[in-house]
Amino acid sequence: MKILISEDSDRKFEAILNVILNVYPEAEVTRATYSKEGVVLLKNEKFDFLIQDMFLPINSDSRIDNKGGIYALNRIKHR
Repeated sequence: MKILISEDSDRKFEAILNVILNVYPEAEVTRATYSKEGVVLLKNEKFDFLIQDMFLPINSDSRIDNKGGIYALNRIKHR
C-alpha cells in the first residue's frame, strides 16, 4: 500500500506515520511538505491513499497558507 502524506509539521507527520505503520507495517509512505510538491508526486506516482493537510505552504519557500490544501485538491481534481 502506497500512501502520500501532505503535511508540513514534523510533529504531526510523525504522529500520522506512527499510526499508519502500527496498523499497516508494510505501508510505503511518502511525504510532501508543501502543496505543489504533493501535486507533482501525485502526477508522477500512483498512491492508494492521500492524507492532505489543509493548512500548509503552496511553495517550498512560502509561509503556511490556509488554502494550501484546497490548492492541492483542486489541482488533483483537474488531472
